[in-house]
Amino acid sequence: MAGLYPNSYDVKQLSDILYNKKNPFTKSSRWVCDHPEVSQLTGHIPDLECFDAQFFKVHYRLCNLMDPMSRKMLEQTYQALFDAGINPEYLSGKKVGVYIGTCFSEAEKACLYTASAKTGLSIAGCNRSMFANRISYYLNLKGPSMSIDVSCCSSASALELAYAAISRGECEAAIVGGANLCLHPQSSVHYGRVINISKDGKTKSFDKNADGCSKSEAINILFLQKAKDSLRIYAYIVYAKCEYLSLPECETGAKYGFIRNPTDMTGFLKRFYDQAHVSPKAVQYVEAFGAASLESDKIELDVIDEFFCKGRSKPLMVGSVMSNIGYVESASGTTALTKVLLGYHCGKLAGNLHYNTPRDDIAAIRDGRIEILTDNKEFVPTYTAVNGLSLSGSFSHVLLHGFYKEKDLNKYKSNIPRIVLCSGRQESSVKKIINDLKSRPIDPEEHALLHHFHETRVTGHLGRGFVILDTKENNNTVSLSEECAYFDQGKRPLWFVYSGMGSQWVGMGKDLMRIPVFAAAMEKCHQVLKTKGINIVDIITSDDKKMFDNILHSFVGINAIQIGLTDILRAMDIIPDNIIGHSVGEIGCAYADGCLTAEETILCAYYRGLVSVQTPFIRGSMAAVGLGYKEISKICPPEIEVACHNSAESSTISGPAEIMSEFVTNLVKKGIFAKEVPCSNIAYHSRYIAEAGPALLQSMKNIIKAPRLRSPRWVSTSVPEDRWHEPLAKYSSAEYHTNNLLSPVLFEETSQMIPPDAVLIEVAPHGLLQAILKRSLPKSCKLLPLTRRGHPDNSVYLLEAIGKLYMEGFYPKVRALYPKIEFPVSTSTPMLSHLVEWAHQEKWSLPLPSAGNTITASASKDVISTYDAEHTYLKGHVIRGKNLYPFSAALVSVWRTLAASLNTRPEILSVQFENVYLYSQPILHNKRQLYIDVTLHKGTGLFEVLNEKSLVIRGTIVPEVTKTKQIDDTPISKTNVSSSDIYRLLFAKEYQYQNEFCSIYSVNESLTEAKIEWKDNWIAFLDGIIQLNILKRKHHTVSKLNFIRKMSIDVNKQRSSAITNDGRIFHNAKILNLLDITVCGGVVIENPKFIDLPSLNEDSIILKTPATRNNNKAREGDYNLPLEETINRDSGVTLKIGQVGDLDSISWVHAIENSNLGIDVQVAYSGVNVVYVNKLMGTQFIENNDQNKSVIDFSGTAKSGTRVMGIVQRESIASPIKVDPEFLLPVPSHWTLEDAATVPLSYSLAFYILFVKAKIAGNFPILIQGGAGALGLALISIALAHGCEVFTTVSSKSKKQFLKKMFPQLQDDHIGHSSDLSFLDFILHATQGNGCQLIVSHSKGQLKNFHLKCLGFNGKLVDTAVIHDHEDFNYGMNNLTRQRAYIPIDISSLFQPKYKEEALYIRSLMVEGIRRGYVRPLPRVTLAAEKAAHACRLQAAGCNRGRILLDLQQIKASIQTRVKCSSSSWQLIISDDEIVAIKLAERLMKRGAKKLAFLLSNISKCIDVHTTIWSDDLVEVKVTKASLKNINSSFVIQECEKNGGLENLFIITSNERAVDMKCVVNSLSAALSNSKIKHTTFVSCVNEELEPLYKSIIGSNKSVSQIKLPEIKLVYKENLSRDMISINNAIEIIEKALSSSKEKVLAQPNNSKGKTLLEQILQVAGLKLQDVPENAKDFVLSNLNLNNSNLLAIQGFLGDVYDVRLNIEDIQELSLQSIYELERNCIEFDFTESQGVDAYFPKLYTDELLYTSDVVFMTTLRSTNLYENYINKEEAFLCIIPGVEGHFSAFTKLCERLKLPALTLQPGLDHPNETVSEQANRYIDTLSKKAALKDNFYLAGYESGVMVALEMASILEKRGLTGTVFCIGGSPSEVIDNFKNNLKTFKTTEYLQIAVLKHAYLLITHKYPSIFDQLDKNMSWKEKINTFTDTILGKYPHSIQYTRKWIDYIYTKLSSLLNCKPEFKKISSKIIFLRPKSFSSVDSSLQHFSDKKIICYQLEAPLSSALHDLMCTSIINQHLDSGVLEKFKNRNICQTYVLNADGLMTS
Repeated sequence: MAGLYPNSYDVKQLSDILYNKKNPFTKSSRWVCDHPEVSQLTGHIPDLECFDAQFFKVHYRLCNLMDPMSRKMLEQTYQALFDAGINPEYLSGKKVGVYIGTCFSEAEKACLYTASAKTGLSIAGCNRSMFANRISYYLNLKGPSMSIDVSCCSSASALELAYAAISRGECEAAIVGGANLCLHPQSSVHYGRVINISKDGKTKSFDKNADGCSKSEAINILFLQKAKDSLRIYAYIVYAKCEYLSLPECETGAKYGFIRNPTDMTGFLKRFYDQAHVSPKAVQYVEAFGAASLESDKIELDVIDEFFCKGRSKPLMVGSVMSNIGYVESASGTTALTKVLLGYHCGKLAGNLHYNTPRDDIAAIRDGRIEILTDNKEFVPTYTAVNGLSLSGSFSHVLLHGFYKEKDLNKYKSNIPRIVLCSGRQESSVKKIINDLKSRPIDPEEHALLHHFHETRVTGHLGRGFVILDTKENNNTVSLSEECAYFDQGKRPLWFVYSGMGSQWVGMGKDLMRIPVFAAAMEKCHQVLKTKGINIVDIITSDDKKMFDNILHSFVGINAIQIGLTDILRAMDIIPDNIIGHSVGEIGCAYADGCLTAEETILCAYYRGLVSVQTPFIRGSMAAVGLGYKEISKICPPEIEVACHNSAESSTISGPAEIMSEFVTNLVKKGIFAKEVPCSNIAYHSRYIAEAGPALLQSMKNIIKAPRLRSPRWVSTSVPEDRWHEPLAKYSSAEYHTNNLLSPVLFEETSQMIPPDAVLIEVAPHGLLQAILKRSLPKSCKLLPLTRRGHPDNSVYLLEAIGKLYMEGFYPKVRALYPKIEFPVSTSTPMLSHLVEWAHQEKWSLPLPSAGNTITASASKDVISTYDAEHTYLKGHVIRGKNLYPFSAALVSVWRTLAASLNTRPEILSVQFENVYLYSQPILHNKRQLYIDVTLHKGTGLFEVLNEKSLVIRGTIVPEVTKTKQIDDTPISKTNVSSSDIYRLLFAKEYQYQNEFCSIYSVNESLTEAKIEWKDNWIAFLDGIIQLNILKRKHHTVSKLNFIRKMSIDVNKQRSSAITNDGRIFHNAKILNLLDITVCGGVVIENPKFIDLPSLNEDSIILKTPATRNNNKAREGDYNLPLEETINRDSGVTLKIGQVGDLDSISWVHAIENSNLGIDVQVAYSGVNVVYVNKLMGTQFIENNDQNKSVIDFSGTAKSGTRVMGIVQRESIASPIKVDPEFLLPVPSHWTLEDAATVPLSYSLAFYILFVKAKIAGNFPILIQGGAGALGLALISIALAHGCEVFTTVSSKSKKQFLKKMFPQLQDDHIGHSSDLSFLDFILHATQGNGCQLIVSHSKGQLKNFHLKCLGFNGKLVDTAVIHDHEDFNYGMNNLTRQRAYIPIDISSLFQPKYKEEALYIRSLMVEGIRRGYVRPLPRVTLAAEKAAHACRLQAAGCNRGRILLDLQQIKASIQTRVKCSSSSWQLIISDDEIVAIKLAERLMKRGAKKLAFLLSNISKCIDVHTTIWSDDLVEVKVTKASLKNINSSFVIQECEKNGGLENLFIITSNERAVDMKCVVNSLSAALSNSKIKHTTFVSCVNEELEPLYKSIIGSNKSVSQIKLPEIKLVYKENLSRDMISINNAIEIIEKALSSSKEKVLAQPNNSKGKTLLEQILQVAGLKLQDVPENAKDFVLSNLNLNNSNLLAIQGFLGDVYDVRLNIEDIQELSLQSIYELERNCIEFDFTESQGVDAYFPKLYTDELLYTSDVVFMTTLRSTNLYENYINKEEAFLCIIPGVEGHFSAFTKLCERLKLPALTLQPGLDHPNETVSEQANRYIDTLSKKAALKDNFYLAGYESGVMVALEMASILEKRGLTGTVFCIGGSPSEVIDNFKNNLKTFKTTEYLQIAVLKHAYLLITHKYPSIFDQLDKNMSWKEKINTFTDTILGKYPHSIQYTRKWIDYIYTKLSSLLNCKPEFKKISSKIIFLRPKSFSSVDSSLQHFSDKKIICYQLEAPLSSALHDLMCTSIINQHLDSGVLEKFKNRNICQTYVLNADGLMTS
């Protein structure tokens, strides 16, 4: 048996727990759980995560997915077999069954039902059938294999099945096990709701104070065998049975638990013992179940008394192992059996634990018929019975009979020490066994079990060892020798080496005679030799030193020892792979090879010695020489022969004695080792003993009557290898052995056949050949002599050799050396299972809460509303009238997240941002909260900030600051521009910053130095630095921050650089233009990049002009005709887009060419290219002011009349243009201008790629992606002309045919499909694996990586798209190993002066190409100028071949004119607002003005700032300040006319200050009459009083315009009139009006409804609303088959207009509903109030289980871990009480911003009729179980829940608790009044019933329920419900029962509330009323509810929408306790995640 138990690694430790009465329960270390229903004390198996997977050959992936029980069962099975002495190999292939009892597995979900379980191995790892099957697979068993689930009787039932199978002969043996683990605290909750679970870790079985069992663990295995086959027996199984009995009934059905009908149990026992044929009186002990339940224990003991105790003379002993180790569920049966088996083994039973107070209600205990064992008690091993009960109704019973065998060690005494061989998983495993054996007296039976186990190989054992034990006189065990080492399990060749003469020594067999096998062999030899007068025993044991003077004694002595040693090896089943002998040793080889018997062998040795004695020889000698045969043979005298070829360094020579003596002496003198050896004066193996041959041959023939074939194992050393095929060598014959004596010994030659890894056992009295073998063989060979001359005890030496042989991988059966053990072993033989030590270095997955750790991730989520106190300041960040979430806030949120992930505070953490991309600033709404998600990668510092799916920013952050550039830190100069002026300037750019975001205190006039105020707000401070950069930009409107290369924030420097002035803190800021760095305090921003956004079109304004009557006179004030566009085709034109992304807004406008540099060209044809189109669509990455620059090619006519073509970098397509000469080429005479327009851009770019960047040469293999495009055609033409091998790709077959037609020399197989990746393999094949030297690619992502794979060594990939697309492409470092180059290009760089030489080089290449004919016109599609939008769409789609051209020669489209200003004349602006004047001046400068004069009533530093900026553009500025009332405009006009003339006069009033403007107009009247001014413009804001004055001027000067505007927004306020316009829009209107040449123009608000977001998106994509199918629920944008350009345009449109940045994939999946939600998120909306039943039941919740759950834990800012289904006892929490709807989801939004945990109490559907008081009490009972009730509670009631919340507060106050109650919806009376008002239309119950049914039908079917108008009024409510359910049958996915309950609940609750009369109960808790919008009047009854002052808030939403009012959460947070708020403030903002969330099991 083997097992794991609480706090026990094995059965032995369990024994210690049982017999020493230890409590193994400890506080669980597997989880930290404060759940009130979870016991903190459990019994846990140690090291559950450890498993020796390599031993059991379980794959790493499978092992991680295996159930821990399955893993541990494998180990315990092995340990049980080890305890039984059964080697696993012994069971292989046998009919052995495996029966495992297991209930449910808490690891199953983690292993099986997780998204991460992708391999499919979870089935094999976690399927409970595999618990048994895995054991059968490991052991290769062929019997039944099954897992049994009978709940707690599972293992007992498994035993029953195993017993029956063995009894029926189905199995030889069986493995029976049970297992149970407690991996998750939640299982305690579930069990505790069925049975009593003890919380104190004490199972008080049968005790008076029993309060339930304690959950515990056990994994145990029992090995069942037939008694006749057993090596060890603990007990006999007499009978076993398990049956289902019954379960008691209760209201909901069966009552699960341990209670049974006593009659059923007694009947079962009677049948059991009848079938077992055993009397119940024979049972002396019953191991009862003992559930520690008062009722269950009593029933069980009463049944035991009834059945077992009748007629019994002695008390029946009863115990329960559950009291000792707890409730182990499915392992209960085997655990109880193990306890009983330990009792049999130890001879005494273990007593119960925790049995302190006997029960007085059980007669059997009271009367002494039953004795509950409280102490260990000895007993006679007879019958014992084991009970089992299950939760599900089963009952099991097992009857055992003990086995007893007394130990008698005398019969196993041995004369030699005991050797024990053992192996284990590692060296320490072996040492553990050896140390254990040394610690106790020697037990031969224990050794026998170990011998039996280790006689065969155990796969996976890498440690081996042996120990030789002996007993001292005091009976202490000593180790004579031991060894442990690593073993690699390799099989090595085994050689027996039999030595010859010289190995004999006196007494050489004395010690060996103590070995029975050896002594028996000597006895056989003695019987043979005693007839010859030889006493062999005396020869080998005698101490006579002259014994071996007789050569005959030497021969027979050596041979006898070899026979004995060989027999020992045979007895231990040690079989050699080869045998080799030296000289006479070959006789031993014959015996080992089986060619001779022992008798024949000893006689051969005898006669060999006899012949040596009887034959007369010359006096000879032999000597050992330290030279090999080859060397010694050359110097030997002729009389001397080489007798033995020992090795390359050793030989033995023979010859006459005198000559030998002289020769040896000479050798020694030469320094050569030489020594004569004893040989009885006989020169063996030489010609001098030839006379002995005939006699020996005859004697041998008498012994070996028939030659016997030698096996291949025996290699000969007496016959040369080249003669081994002869009969002499093949047979062991008389001739062979005679030849052995007479011939030289060829040991050197034959030993060369020994493998380098061989193990050599020298079988001889002494290891004579050890020195020779060591020198001649590799060190890798292992030499093992079995004996040694002079060793104190050669039996020990032999045992050591046997141990070393085992260490080399052999398996000697050492039990053959000792007396045979009679199995089974004695009862008291020590257990062995605890001796197994596993290799547990690896830790495996364990699905625990600790394994699935709740960790703090580098991610955070914030939910933001400007109602929250900490976020109110964000209201000040307004751009273009929208309250936007600042980029600085996103950056700070990343900083805070990093700090939180590092467990520090951002205030002390300096950080550095790098490569930050800024995408969108989400809109902050009053009615919608903002979600900001920050994700951060700890390792790399990469981060992303998202607003739902919209990307806000991304980049890298590191917690350190590196200094890269030397920054000038000189003090800043004077900053004289004030904050008010600064923010007026920003306001003019459409930035309406307020409050804290007005952080720039002052700035210098050049806008490079500033003071920024520190308001203890990093967000406002960083935004101030960004504002400073925006302020410096020349762009007239919004510049959006797009990229920051690096931003460092040094918190220490920030503190040290602060400047304090008047209590305010400032930091100096500098913009270092040369370095492109901004420095402020501790902040350094490097290389910030901005995108200059275009002005937004104001569709809300329309322009009108007076209507013309028949008499051509307009009536005063009559403006009713739309302003017509002016068509002017005489001047230059340019293409302009009205709204970026909307190609339909493209129009031709009047062009103004401000540059004087370059050659004038009248454009005839202009090309449309993809980069230009992407810029128009907003998909082109634009940086800083370069957004107006695109490279455009053209053809046309120069001013000289020459036809030219070329490229130009400019804003847009235009004509005429000015072009630099180096970019112009003459058009060849044979080309048309249309031909020429196709050439410049494509070929210039092609030459730039091929010759400037790639520097191609002839025979270059080139791959060109998109060969049918314009660039592809140009590249192919040039490459083919230069002899390159061209490969190219196209997207269709037609394009392939087109290419073949264009370039016939292009090979067909060199043109592949662009999406066919196999084409890349073809390229590698065609280039013989070398790849291309150049690849020109415009692909993205993975395809680009595939292209790189076919790039050759030193190859170059030119990317034409990555810069324009701003793609984040990762170029793999592995490409550098082949020295590949990646070259992104942008041809616009040629226009930089530093690349002028490259431009000229390309021009020369173009000229050469035209001359040679390979630069030729490309195919094209030419469209008229008015088709510009179509041309752009065609180019964006990419379906064309070649170029797309626009014909600009005859423009028929309307051309919008623009104001044109002379650069030499003055423009005078008179205005009452400085900023309006400045913005108009900026527009005039764009139109060519270089002289500006201002006459202003108020002048600030704003004009000075702009004057400084304008001076850089060589603009001359005059500014005059004058009061408009006393203005002298004549002087100013005269000054202007003196210095260049006055071209335009603008008089602007921005408001209705008519008095001031009257003065201005009056003063101008005289001045203008004498002036040469060309035009005068009056701009006023809705001022009719100025009309007569304008007429006077109009009369004197015909060139006058009068423009009336709506009021201009000069300051930002939240609730400004929607009719007001921005300054930029005002300037746009002015220019449009002036361009119209109308005298009077009126701008009016356009009250027509604007386009929806869907319409705008479709317009951007070039589609209409009709393209979208109606009522398409599943419609998404991808259904419209939008191309990539359209999707990119939509992405850009959403980003620019709505500040939403979505991925392309997300855009494709936008549905109609999601577009509506997106639009709702981007604009403000009004709350709506629902009516009727819909106001209380707006949704249908289809999740039945969730709807009926009593408690739902909500996600708040304080608790975001969804895997916690309870609240920490120490936490304050908000308890939410819903209204009649009763569903938690209505409170999701409200909870998301809460600063404390929250839960919602759901009423469910089972209590529709309960009163407010009953509901309140039920809720409190629920709370007491799920969460801790404590003082300072928080309750929030909504709608009718207000009454319940107040009632709960009243009940809690009676328990001494007070708190705060939030009443969302007003007072109870107000709530009830609202119900009555809302439902007053339903005058009768009939109406209400019909309304409920209709509403339910509408929610379920989404159709109008007209069917219910016809219902019979006499039908009962139940009948109506039945009719309803019949109607919706099949339309509803859930149960009819649920539907019935739900409908009945709606009606019942509404009815009860209509009749409810709220009661006033005054409480002491604080009450806060949140009154809906509809409750306008104050309820005077409110104060009646509390002793404290009532606090009231007025919400903006009506009652039905109150929960969506963001004020609710803010109000709740505002009234939280300071301790709660402090906890929230100090929380770690990072989200908590569960690493292995799917592995956790939650309720």
